[in-house]
Amino acid sequence: MAEQQILAYHGWGFDGGAWDAWRECLPDGFTLEAFDRGYFGRPRQPDFRGKGARIVMAHSFGLHLVPRERLEEADLLVILGGFRDFHPRAARFRHRSRQVLAQMCERFSEEPEAVLGKFYANTWHPASPPKLDLEGMDRELMKEDLEKLGESTLEAERMAAAGRVCIFHGTDDLIVPKSKGRDLYGSLEPQASYFEIRNAGHALPFTHTAQCLKLMMPEAENLFPQKTQN
Repeated sequence: MAEQQILAYHGWGFDGGAWDAWRECLPDGFTLEAFDRGYFGRPRQPDFRGKGARIVMAHSFGLHLVPRERLEEADLLVILGGFRDFHPRAARFRHRSRQVLAQMCERFSEEPEAVLGKFYANTWHPASPPKLDLEGMDRELMKEDLEKLGESTLEAERMAAAGRVCIFHGTDDLIVPKSKGRDLYGSLEPQASYFEIRNAGHALPFTHTAQCLKLMMPEAENLFPQKTQN
C-alpha cells in the first residue's frame, strides 16, 4: 500500500512544530511533513513524493501560504479555521476590523510578547493557551505577514484545484468567525464537506486533534482506493 502523504501548513504566529500531535495520532500508512514559514527558526517548504494519495492540511492564514502547485497536486485539501479573506464583507464591520488589525500591527513593533500573548489567548479560547516562547522570533517577517493577512484573498478556483475539500471550523472561534468557514463551504460545493466542532476555538486542529482526524479519515481512506491500494 502506498503511503498517504500529508503536507501541513501552519498559520500566523505558529511554526511547524504545531503539528507534532498529528504525527503521534496518525495511523500506519500516513506520513506528515510540516511547512515552516520561519517565524521562530529556519523556514521549510515541503514537497510531495511518491505515488500515494496527497493531502494538504492548512490552518488559518496557512491556507494562503500553500503554493498553487501543491493545491493542484493534492487529492484532498483540509482547511481548519480558514478563510478566503480575513475582514468582514460588510463595509461598516470591515472598516472596524481593518482598524483593529492596524493597531495590532503597530503595537507588535513595540510589544510583540504582549500582542502574541493576547493572540494565543484568543486563539486557544475556550481552552488555555500554551506557554509563550519567543526564542528566535523573526519580528520583521511576522509583522510583514500580519499586514498581508488583512489584504490576502483566495479565489475559490485556486482551492478547488484539489480533488476534494474538507472544511473544519470551531463554533467558539474568536479569530475567524464560523461564518467564514460556511462561506468557504458555500463557494466549494459540491466537492466539499463541512464540519463545525462544538466548544472548539481557532486552535481546533491542536486542541481537538483526535476529533478532526476521526472526521477526516473517511475522506482520506475511501476517496482514493486506487492510490491507497497500489
